[in-house]
Amino acid sequence: MSAFFRNPIYGPYAVTGTLITLAHGSLGVAGQTVETGTGARRPVPELFALSQATDNPPPPTVYSSDADTLPALHHGDLVEAAFEQLSYGLFTLTGLVIDAPVGDVLVLGGWFLTERTLGRAPARRLRGVTVLRSRTEHNSPVPNRIHRWPEPTPED
Repeated sequence: MSAFFRNPIYGPYAVTGTLITLAHGSLGVAGQTVETGTGARRPVPELFALSQATDNPPPPTVYSSDADTLPALHHGDLVEAAFEQLSYGLFTLTGLVIDAPVGDVLVLGGWFLTERTLGRAPARRLRGVTVLRSRTEHNSPVPNRIHRWPEPTPED
């Protein structure tokens, strides 16, 4: 399943993975809630499209140690990244790299691409990343760097 989101912090991004029931009863893809789970099954406000994935992603490069290096990633680059999380299996995110100096990490749709270490090592759940277009090669609006994590809202 592919879910397409628009988020003021992370910009537009797509998540492709298995549709599952999350702990609080709503449906989600890779932990990203796609509907409210309130019984009425309404889409979350950030979701703007949901579709059946048409093909399987190629096997990702596996990052296995701190010695492994990422391709050069910069704020605003358009990338596709493969992640693996026990609860969600293998899934991909496609979107814009967002620099988060507040945590000294790079993020993609809320998932860390890098660890909070000197040299920005690959995040533990990251299995591979491909730069599709550098920031200078696309005209998409890029959200600001994250200098402060947002406060939770009453809905969270």
